[in-house]
Amino acid sequence: LTASNYAVCWDTLSRRYDNTHLQTNAHLEDLFSLPTTTANPVHVRAFAGKLAECVGALTALGHEVVGWAVPLLFWCTKRLHNKLREAWEERIRTEVPPSLSDFIAFLHERARILEATHHSTDASGVPQKHYDRISSGNAIHASQPVTSLTISTA
Repeated sequence: LTASNYAVCWDTLSRRYDNTHLQTNAHLEDLFSLPTTTANPVHVRAFAGKLAECVGALTALGHEVVGWAVPLLFWCTKRLHNKLREAWEERIRTEVPPSLSDFIAFLHERARILEATHHSTDASGVPQKHYDRISSGNAIHASQPVTSLTISTA
């Protein structure tokens, strides 16, 4: 890239990528492709992050996303794991409609709570409870109390 062809390159890039319509569609596609959450804090945090990213990008493109709060919140809450949706419904007050930022903050808070109450995650990011991490010859289920534990140093 030299000074003489900088303007040509900039014009080419601008024509290709400075398309608000295509950018809007891409962010809406991301937004409406959000998967249903699980009880996994990694998934909840990813959902909140992607939602915030899409809302921020659409706002930066000049869209009045704040005015979309009611339908977006309706749609987003339908994407939540049942217990998470129940917690959201308990949190909101009927006299003051919640905002998108309230919802995103709620999701981050719930992810923090889930992280604190789950001891670890496996390689795929799925939370494991304490009894899932104990490995022995026999499977241990939540309904079975652990009566003894043999630790091998071999």
